[in-house]
Amino acid sequence: MKKTAMFALAFVFLLGTTGVIAKNNGDGKNFHKPLQVNKEKVKHFAKKPISNSDRKRGDLLEEMIIKEKPANVKPAPTDPTSGGVTGNLGDQMEPGEGKKYAIVIGLANYPGTSIVESDEILPDLCVSPIAENDASVYEGTNEVKANCKDGDSVNMEKTLIEKYGFAPSNVFRLSDSEATFSAIEEKIMYLVGGIDSKEFNHTGILKPEDELVFFFSGHGALSEDDSIDGDIDENDDGGIVVYDEEYSDDSYMSTDPASTYAADYNKNGYSDSAYIWDGQLRAWFANAATDRIFFAFDTCRAEEMDDLVWTDIYRTTKEPDRVLAFSSGKEESSYTYYLGGANNSGNIHDSEGLFSHYFVLRAMYDGYADGFNPINKRSKDPLKYDGKVAVEEAFSYAYPLVREASSNNQTPHLDDLFTNDLLLGTPPELVKTVYVYANNSEETAPYTLKSGVKYLLEASKVAAADETNTIRFDAKYSTNTTTGLWTDLVDQSYADATIYPTLLELFMNDASVDWGEYNDEHKYRKEVTGSDSLLPSVNFKINDTDYSDNSEELLVKIYQLD
Repeated sequence: MKKTAMFALAFVFLLGTTGVIAKNNGDGKNFHKPLQVNKEKVKHFAKKPISNSDRKRGDLLEEMIIKEKPANVKPAPTDPTSGGVTGNLGDQMEPGEGKKYAIVIGLANYPGTSIVESDEILPDLCVSPIAENDASVYEGTNEVKANCKDGDSVNMEKTLIEKYGFAPSNVFRLSDSEATFSAIEEKIMYLVGGIDSKEFNHTGILKPEDELVFFFSGHGALSEDDSIDGDIDENDDGGIVVYDEEYSDDSYMSTDPASTYAADYNKNGYSDSAYIWDGQLRAWFANAATDRIFFAFDTCRAEEMDDLVWTDIYRTTKEPDRVLAFSSGKEESSYTYYLGGANNSGNIHDSEGLFSHYFVLRAMYDGYADGFNPINKRSKDPLKYDGKVAVEEAFSYAYPLVREASSNNQTPHLDDLFTNDLLLGTPPELVKTVYVYANNSEETAPYTLKSGVKYLLEASKVAAADETNTIRFDAKYSTNTTTGLWTDLVDQSYADATIYPTLLELFMNDASVDWGEYNDEHKYRKEVTGSDSLLPSVNFKINDTDYSDNSEELLVKIYQLD
C-alpha cells in the first residue's frame, strides 16, 4: 500500500495527497552557502512551554492507552503479517544488507540570552537562558542553568543505537552550539555527496541499499521573500533555525564599555548562516543514492518543511521511499514537554519537545507503540505485535498524546511515500551478557569477536568500593556519597596513588577504556570491530588494588551490529 500525506485522527489515519512538485529548485543560487535573508520578511516561531497541568493531562491519557493494551502479548514469529501498522513491513532491512546512518540535530541553547520571543533573537528552550561560555554555571553552583541544553537529539541518538542497531560511529549528533549551518551541511555532503557544484563535486558514501535518518528539533522560521530558496510555486518558505556561526560568545559577553556587540546583535538579529531553508535541504538530499530516508522535524510550523517530500526535478523516474514526520501543521506552534533545566519535583531535565517526547522517547525507545495500529478497534483485523516499532506505529501512538497535552493546538502530520510501513534498521543482536563482579580481581572469560564485524559494548549498573557503600562507581565514574558528585577520579583518601587516574574503572583487555561522558543512567556505549590480530576477543575487570571490601557488579552487554 502506498501512503501519502498521512496524519492521524485519534486512532485512525486518513490518507490523502498534498503539495505540488516545485518547478525548479536551482535558479542559480549557491545552496552550499547561507542564502541571503531579507530580515523584514522572516518570521520566527518559538516553541511554547506547556504547563504542569497540560503535561499531566497528556501523561494521564498515555497511562490509559498503555493499560488498554493486552498484557504479555507474544508475536507469532512465523506469521509474515505480524507487526507493523498495516500488518506488513515494507522492504525491511535485513542484517548485513545495508548500512544505517543518521544526522541528529537539536538546539535548546541558542545564541544570545533572550527570554522573550522577538523578530531578532529567539528565546532559549530553557528556564534560564545562559551564554555558552559562562563556565560558572557548569561548576555545580547552578544545576538548573547548567542543564540549559538539548535533550531531543540525545534521545534520538540513543534510540537509533540501542533500539534499531545503528552503529555509534554512523550517528552524527550535533547539539546546541555544534549545530551550525556549515557543520550540518558537512555531514550531509559526507553522506549524500555534492550536487551541481564544483566546490562540492564528490560522491557521498551512501549506497542504494543504505538507510538515512535526518532529525531536527529546535525553532522554525518562515520567509515571505518570494521563493528565497528557488521554489517559485511557494508563497512562503519554511526553514529551521540553527546556531548562528557568526555569533561570538566572547564578544557578546564582553564587559568592555566600548563594545556594542550585544546591543547590535540583539537589534540586528541572526545572520544568514542561522537559517537552512527547506529548498536547500531538498537540493542537498536530491541526489542521495538511497531512497530509504526518514526525516523528522520538531519545530513550529514544521509542515512548512514539506519541500523534502518531493524528489529533484532530474529524478522523476522513481518516487522516493521517503517518510517525513512533522510535529505541527503549517499554521501551528509546537510545544515543549520540558524546558531545559526544568525543575519538577526536584528533577532536572534537558529540553524536550512535546512531539519528540512521545514520538521518540516513549513510542520508540520505551517501545510503547508496538502494536499501536491506526485502525478502528472494532475492525475485524487484530492489533499487530512483533516487539518492534515502525515509524507509522510511533506516529500513531504520539498523535493523540500531543493533541491532548497541547489542548488540540498542535497537530502532527506524516507524509509517507514508503511502501507499507517503515521499520528503521534492525534491532542489534544481543550475543553475550557479561557480569563483572566488583570483588573479583580476575578478568572475565574472553568472548571471541568475528573479524571485521562491528560490535556495540554497553556497560551499565553501579557497584560499591567499600563496606559502608560510601564509594560508588560505574564503568568510568565514581562518587563519594557524602558529596553526591560523580567524577572520573575517585576520592583521594581512598585511592592508591599508583593507579589513581584509572581506579575503579571498567577495564577491557586489561586496559583503560574511554566510555564517554558521564550520564545519570550510568549506561555507556563503545563500538569495536573484531580483528584476528588486534582484537580477537574481549574480557573485562574492575581496576582496583583491594577487592575484598567491594560488592555488587557491573554489567556488559555485547551486541553484534553487522
